[in-house]
Amino acid sequence: MSAPASSSAPNPLPAAASALARWLGVCLVSLAASGCAVALTETAQSPAPAAAAAPGSDQDAPAVGVSRLDAPLFYQLLIGELELRTGQAGTAYEVILDAARRTREPALFRRAVEIALQARAGEQALAASRAWSQALPDAADALRFQLQILTQMNRVPDSAQPLAALLKLTPATERGGLIAALPRLYQRNPAQQVTPVLAAALAPYADQAATRVPVRLALARHAIAAKEGERALALAREAAGLEPDALGPALIGIELMADEAVREPAEALVDRYLARPDAEPALRLAYVRVLSTAQRYADAAAQLDLYTRQRPDEAAPFLSLGALHLELRHPEQGEAALQRYVELSLRPRPAAPAAAASAAVGLVEHTDEEERAAAAQELATADEGSADEGLVQAYLMLAQSAEQRRDFQAAEAWLARIDDPSRALDVQTRRATILARQGQLKQARELLRQTPEREPADARAKLVAEVGVLRDVERWREAHEL
Repeated sequence: MSAPASSSAPNPLPAAASALARWLGVCLVSLAASGCAVALTETAQSPAPAAAAAPGSDQDAPAVGVSRLDAPLFYQLLIGELELRTGQAGTAYEVILDAARRTREPALFRRAVEIALQARAGEQALAASRAWSQALPDAADALRFQLQILTQMNRVPDSAQPLAALLKLTPATERGGLIAALPRLYQRNPAQQVTPVLAAALAPYADQAATRVPVRLALARHAIAAKEGERALALAREAAGLEPDALGPALIGIELMADEAVREPAEALVDRYLARPDAEPALRLAYVRVLSTAQRYADAAAQLDLYTRQRPDEAAPFLSLGALHLELRHPEQGEAALQRYVELSLRPRPAAPAAAASAAVGLVEHTDEEERAAAAQELATADEGSADEGLVQAYLMLAQSAEQRRDFQAAEAWLARIDDPSRALDVQTRRATILARQGQLKQARELLRQTPEREPADARAKLVAEVGVLRDVERWREAHEL
């Protein structure tokens, strides 16, 4: 056989092989990332019988790898990942699902479901999860996927069977938690469709000791979503009667306080729980939020005062308590609470978050009733803030309280503690108000106008602050013109 003729042209095969190798490498990485290859590979100890060991053989030989990932299956998975990488999600889904059916491997079923979900193919994802359940009837994850897919597709009646199966399959110690999560699972579905599904699925567990309270709370929460306040209240009362120290019925009561038709009995449910010596303190804060939102500031202050007595070393509630007392024109109590907040915040240890800091000062600075209500609602819902921000708010409120007592020297002393450039306008506004109340309106207005502007919006904020100062000293005409 004659040798092939030599050529100076470059051989494209090495480059093509290199590109193919890189492409296969990417697909292998995808295959490994999907978890399929790992799940199908197991290592087992296969020790040889002692009598069969040859003299001098290594008794510490490594374990023999036993893998369910044979060559044909590996090739099939690789083809599936290749198809997915090239945008052929439908083909990839079919290849992986076929492998899952043949091997009955949960990781492959999960991968098929994930591929369908990524392609926004709900029917295919549902089919894969159902095939998973048929192959492995005890696979709880398959049922969870079915429930999530069916609720997202708004096929509520079809979810009854997988829901019943999942509840039955869930261990008794975990069933209560699953039941409690069901209202959130169905929260975006029509309530009239969800009601019969939940009622039928939860009926077998309504009288079991471990689940009778979670069942009633789940149904009550769904009743709230369905605008059935009376039914929700009745279920919450049943739950409280079965388990008086349970937190859930009181939480339902707090939610129902927004329903005027059942507000009073719902609030009684909350008060009954909070009267217990072992009541959860955090629930009292939730109660304060609801009371503040309803502009029931006196009741909110009373509850917050009880909370601070229970937890006297927690800083944040004192800031809110001070704001509420100042709004109620209780300067002594307000200043005492704010000074306690300052004391706790300045301790040489990590301070508690200054909850509702910005809202607290807004609550006492606003004079308009609607603005004050909005500030109170913000106070009731804000949960985060830095300790430094909280101190700035406390200093501003303490300055305002001193100003209202016409102790202008004390007010200026509190303002002098604030060293935050971002709050310069707030500080100057308080100083301008102090000057205006002492009859120095011209100097007050000039002080605001000379305040540096850090961003374009500050120009308007300065005008608004100046209007506020004019309103405070009842210069209505000038305020209107400005």
